Amino acid sequence: MKLEWQIESDHYRGSGQQHLEDPEFRRQRRRRTRRILLTVLAMFAVVAAVLWFIQHRLNEADERVRLLLENTVRAEITALNLGEQVTFERIQRSASDEWLRTQAEWYLQYQADKVITDRVLTGRILSMTVERQRGRVQVEEIENGVPYVRTWFYWNYDAVRDEAGNVLQPAGWYHVPPDYTFWGEPRAIQRERFVVRYQALDAPFAASLVAQLSGWYDLLCAALDCSRLSYLTVDVVPNPGGRVTWQSEADWQLIVPSPYTTRARYDQPFYGALAREVANLLAQRAVSTVSLTPDRELDSQFVKESAERWLVGRWLQVDNGAYLIESIVQQYGAASISRLLAEMRPNSAISLVSRALQIDLGSAPLDWRDFLSYRLAVEEQAARRGDLQTLARLYEPTPQGQQRAAERLMATGGATVVVSVTRETSPQGLPQLFAVTADGQAVIFRLVDGIWVRAG
Repeated sequence: MKLEWQIESDHYRGSGQQHLEDPEFRRQRRRRTRRILLTVLAMFAVVAAVLWFIQHRLNEADERVRLLLENTVRAEITALNLGEQVTFERIQRSASDEWLRTQAEWYLQYQADKVITDRVLTGRILSMTVERQRGRVQVEEIENGVPYVRTWFYWNYDAVRDEAGNVLQPAGWYHVPPDYTFWGEPRAIQRERFVVRYQALDAPFAASLVAQLSGWYDLLCAALDCSRLSYLTVDVVPNPGGRVTWQSEADWQLIVPSPYTTRARYDQPFYGALAREVANLLAQRAVSTVSLTPDRELDSQFVKESAERWLVGRWLQVDNGAYLIESIVQQYGAASISRLLAEMRPNSAISLVSRALQIDLGSAPLDWRDFLSYRLAVEEQAARRGDLQTLARLYEPTPQGQQRAAERLMATGGATVVVSVTRETSPQGLPQLFAVTADGQAVIFRLVDGIWVRAG
């Protein structure tokens, strides 16, 4: 007779064996799972194929649209180059007749220019952007071996039909007025001392501007105390006919018009008059920030303006006539400019150079051409307005010198540009400068109490 606990144990073992899964049922369950997975994968594959097909067709449609735009641009360029005015005018379209008149005038001007220049639209498309019905194309033009870029805008019109369904004006791309809202997404390039903000179309110009500004600031900070200068923000905006300007007198926010609103250099986007305008404004703002405002027609005004001209000349690699400052930098380093401006007061005479640099003006190897030209120009202006007080200040403080100043009131119109200067010693043993003007006139300046004054 089994014990009660043995009977219960046998019962539990029998029950476990009864719940073992049937092998065939397990195989069927696995087959069903595989079929479900395969079905899901097949559905994903079908969806992916459909999406690929749709995307492929969209890409094909986009490519056809771009090809049609490209063909329109090339037809327009061909019409310009061959002188086919009717074809050219058919490609122009606008809700305003002003655009059609403007383009007709530009066509005639282009034909006239071709006769006297070698300018030519090459047919090369530099960039093309299509956004729904809008198109923006940049084309290459070459003149005197220099590549330029022109930015044109197009609209993909639907066909215009009459009530009977006849086509009055075919569908397609037409050259339309500039669309300054179609300039691309906002971007920015930030550096330690400045940031350039622009839109996508201006990317090449912005890159060129940033490269130039980086080099300019290296020189600027070698000459001035940049810790006193504010952070510069440059905003490039599509403003046709606009000029480079500060947003306000106080803020260091410079507004620069995009060069692509007109014909622009392709190889050097930041170039020419635009670069000079930026350089002039930045130099003036920087020098004014670290110096006092000079009194009119005094030597301090010359020093301030010369520092500005020197910066611009160095930045643009041109002779800007800042001969005295350039000779000072060559002898005593770029930081000497900062010392000059720190020493300068509104009514400072040229003796500030001696004090700031601790040098003898009579013997220092400096180029005085532009300073003497400035003095002669001030003298000429004073003579024209009958200002004897200013003339007396510019001449030797001797009876003979003051007599010459009075006589100068009666003579105007002399040359004020000095082309050469030679250092000499006067019969009285004073340092003097023998200057020759552009018209061959000889002028003598003597150093009296640390200041150059006219002696003859």
